[in-house]
Order: sequence, then C-alpha cells, then structure tokens
Amino acid sequence: MEDKYSSRFEFIEDEILRENIAITFRYIHFLALISKKNDYPDFPSISYSIYKDMIVNTGSIIESCLHFCLQKYFETNKAKSSEVMPYEWKNSKCVSIYEIIPSESEVCGIIRHKKPEKLNELTQFKTVNNACKNAEILDEKLYEKAEFIRAKRNNIHLSALTKTDDFYTEEDTKKVFAYAKEILTNIKTKLQSL
Repeated sequence: MEDKYSSRFEFIEDEILRENIAITFRYIHFLALISKKNDYPDFPSISYSIYKDMIVNTGSIIESCLHFCLQKYFETNKAKSSEVMPYEWKNSKCVSIYEIIPSESEVCGIIRHKKPEKLNELTQFKTVNNACKNAEILDEKLYEKAEFIRAKRNNIHLSALTKTDDFYTEEDTKKVFAYAKEILTNIKTKLQSL
C-alpha cells in the first residue's frame, strides 16, 4: 500500500524494506504526536522514553537506508566490497622454519590473505557507516552525523551503559531528525545517480 510514509522512501527499490521503513516512520510520527499532545510531569521517564523510542527507531531507518544504498553500490560496481568493508587476515598455510629449543616455540612462515566482511542482514551499524564513508556515500560531516545517530541509537543496549539513561529531550530528537533528513536526502541523491 503506497501512502505518504512509503512514498517518502520511494528511492528504496526493495518493496518489503520500504514498507517496513514506512511502518517505523508511521510509528515515529505517532510518538511525535503523543509527545506534543501530552505532558507527563508526574512521570518524566515516560517523556524520556518517548523521545528515546523516536531516536532508536530513526536510527533503525538510517541504518537500513544506508545498508540498502551500500548494497546498491556493490551491485552496480560503484564500490567494491573488498575495498570498503573491514577485513581480517586468514591464515591458509603455516610452514615451520626453525624449532626453538626446548621445542616449545618455533619460527614459522605463514601465507595469509585478507578476507573482507560480507555485507548482510547482520552487518553492524558502525560497519555500515564506515563502509559508506569509504565508498563516498557519506562525506566526513554526514559520517559524523550518522555516527551521532548510531551512538544515540545504541543506548538501547542497557547493559553497556555507564550512566543512568533517563534523560532525552525534544531537542535531542530534533537534532537526530535534522541529521536523519540530511542523510536521507544524500542517500536519495546517491541512489538516483546510479
């Protein structure tokens, strides 16, 4: 079903992804309406939670759109996965050169090769941001804004927090929305140029 929410993301060709983004966007809009119409002076954590939920869901939209754009860059050979994704060294052969007495150590020659991480549904937001910067989807300023959103979004991981996470404001939300708008506009431009 095409509506104002999904048409906002018409640059996302994957219909299922676009519809899931639209559902999340509708929810953010709903939360924004609630935050404007209701004041919770006796329950400030409810206001914080509404703002946090808007930020977390906005971060999910940005992550999904960047992921899609990066995938399209790979599919159209605008960027190579092996050049923009992180990699690890994999050892393929180890040859003993010299045994060190008392035979608890040895000197070896190793053949190793780079194995780039593959972009998939489990790829982390930070990896996507870095790869998008390397592929020139994001410039330095937009990369920093995407990282800001990622860091705010990651506060959903409660066990990783080093302080009480109960203070989100309307200003925080507005900042994330402004950054998200810039990033989405950029993604749309990048995808239309493919």
